Amino acid sequence: MYGKCGSIEDARAAFAAIASPNIYSWTILVAAHVQASDLCDARAVFDAMPSRDVVAWNSIIGGYARRGHCGEAIDLFCRMDLDGVRADAVTFLAMLDACARQGCLELAREIHAIVIEERCGSDSKIRNSIVNMYGKCGGVEEARRAFDSLEEKTVIGWTAVLTAYAQNGHLAEARETFAAMPERNVVSWNAILSANAQQGNHREALELFFGMNSEGIRASAITIICVLDAAASAGDLDAGIGAHAIAIEAGLAGEMIVANALLHLYGECGELAAAEAMFAALGDRHRRNTMSWNVMISARARVDPAMALETFWAMNLEGSQRPNVVTFVSVMDACANSSNLAQGKLAQAHSAALLPPSIILATAVVTMYGRCGRIDTAREVFDGISLPDVIAWSAMLTAYSQSGHGKEALAVLAGMDVLGLKPSAVTYVSAVDACVSLESIRTVHDGIVDAGFQSNGAVASALVHAYGRSGALPDAAEAFRTGPLRDAALWNALIAAFARNELPGFGVAVFREMVADGVAPNEITFVSVLCCCGHAGLLEDVWSCFVGMIGDHGVVPGVDHYACVVDLLGRAGRLAEAEDLMASMPFEPDFAAWTSFLDSCKSAGARTRSFAAANALVVDPSSSGPERPSTGLSAIRIPQCVQVVLRHGLESDLAKKVCRWDLQEAVTKQDVLYYILKVEMAERSKAADSSSAPLARAWVQIPLLTKSFFSSVFTKMVEPMCEFQSRHRDGSDRGARFSGGDRIDVMIEF
Repeated sequence: MYGKCGSIEDARAAFAAIASPNIYSWTILVAAHVQASDLCDARAVFDAMPSRDVVAWNSIIGGYARRGHCGEAIDLFCRMDLDGVRADAVTFLAMLDACARQGCLELAREIHAIVIEERCGSDSKIRNSIVNMYGKCGGVEEARRAFDSLEEKTVIGWTAVLTAYAQNGHLAEARETFAAMPERNVVSWNAILSANAQQGNHREALELFFGMNSEGIRASAITIICVLDAAASAGDLDAGIGAHAIAIEAGLAGEMIVANALLHLYGECGELAAAEAMFAALGDRHRRNTMSWNVMISARARVDPAMALETFWAMNLEGSQRPNVVTFVSVMDACANSSNLAQGKLAQAHSAALLPPSIILATAVVTMYGRCGRIDTAREVFDGISLPDVIAWSAMLTAYSQSGHGKEALAVLAGMDVLGLKPSAVTYVSAVDACVSLESIRTVHDGIVDAGFQSNGAVASALVHAYGRSGALPDAAEAFRTGPLRDAALWNALIAAFARNELPGFGVAVFREMVADGVAPNEITFVSVLCCCGHAGLLEDVWSCFVGMIGDHGVVPGVDHYACVVDLLGRAGRLAEAEDLMASMPFEPDFAAWTSFLDSCKSAGARTRSFAAANALVVDPSSSGPERPSTGLSAIRIPQCVQVVLRHGLESDLAKKVCRWDLQEAVTKQDVLYYILKVEMAERSKAADSSSAPLARAWVQIPLLTKSFFSSVFTKMVEPMCEFQSRHRDGSDRGARFSGGDRIDVMIEF
């Protein structure tokens, strides 16, 4: 009685009061400890028993098996046989469960043989458990044969064979089995739902869920989790909200694992406010666990990596939950995406203090240092991994590739071959991107064919891009032809290859073939197609393509699409139409659109429009878009790299991408900025000698620069600036001046 009520101390006291405990009393005490999950004391009592019967053995074996200690359960089963105690049906049920959890197919076959030898195979529970065991161990054919041998096929047996197919990737067989089932329970529905979700058929999984609900099958927590994950992967917020409502109705929304799945759904679908509200509610109830924090870090990282890092440090400050490997991997990803080297170093040091070495975390650290431009440090971390796996090797290769170290990236690929490691598709994509010569592309391509990845969509697209980049269009076309089922990415790669090599007619023809083939074009497709039409001077085709984006294909034009059309209209001399299009854009024209229009105005000698376009290029540091200053300014053409620095700051992520300098080296920063300004002054000086246009004046603010830094740059600028000013004596207040604080006000006159 005490044991069943969970009162171990009372059970032990009652047992101690027995003068001569018999085998029944000993077995009850063992069972009491097992029920309380106290396997150590249960084993001590079991070992102290003067004699043991099959019930005692079943109690201790079942306890170990149910709590996942399958190795110990199997060892005890072998000892039981050596002690001469014959196993019964209960023993075999526990052993079949332990073997299923262990996942060893050979052991499953041995246990099955013993069941047959002991003549216990006629028990329906055992026979259904055999089907389940083979499925869990990957023996799909054995599971099917065991199911076919069942004399009476109940919903339990049907579900066992369905689960065997579902968990081992046999989706077609799982669907056939599910359709043939005379009766289904919630476990059956969960199996087919998870099978579709795991194979990427998220829409079908969602349809099945709502079909299950319409049939009156009550969802379990596992059902809700599976559906929420499918909705998150499909980006279907409405389906996720529907599942949330059903979870509330079923009383499951309050379960921690369901709440975390809901957090993941809203974060994946960009509904950060909803995720924040749920996360706050969990905090109010003091029910946040490590997974809750991990999901919230990932959700905030999609919006702003800085927010994710703040969440991570808030988690540490709160102290109720300890960060795990998943936490630190998410943090490293946030640091990599924001190029935040300082935070990455802090997180790395913190992880080293809290966690044992982990190859997963070390791989994320390699990626972080690679993305932050610290390729040598990334290599040091990689070399410190005792046995790097394919994922770690791929991370190192990708770091080299993204940093422009193509030779070193291909050396990593060769190193994998020497060690007998088989590269993954991701490895080959990075290797192809690292190739700088046609010969190296073809060498890697040969390895791809040998590995059987030529039919992988991402690999095929990378090959088409690489061949197009090298001008080897026949090779690009061949890689496209031998690729897999052609998706939009592969078609886009071929169109871009023709556009890059100034063969717009071929690019347009490929686009038409793509549409005829039934593949839906996307935003990237139309950027390439509009460029093709523009380079070929096909103005009518440009308009037709631009208008058809929404009407025919449901693709909303973005700023890049508008810029392509503005560029073509301008080069065709149709400046009024280009200006009208820019005015009608549903967002502010970007730098590329304005400068393209300005170039067209200059070419056409349209000074008035040129002045207007130039005014729009003057930067307002408090705004993300251009702002018109006072009138009377002439055309100013600011290089894109200078524009980015002026608007976003020298150390912004965008400046790094555009200017491509190492922002950790002050000398490099000074030299690059000096070079940009000096070249610009020289160009303006030449233009001023041959033009009667009035001088232009632009006030700009350069954020994130200290006085000391700019002083060193200004010293280098003095001579060329003075030389430039000497040509124009008719103005006043020319030059540069400093203002207080961390911002520098600079007036540059041309």
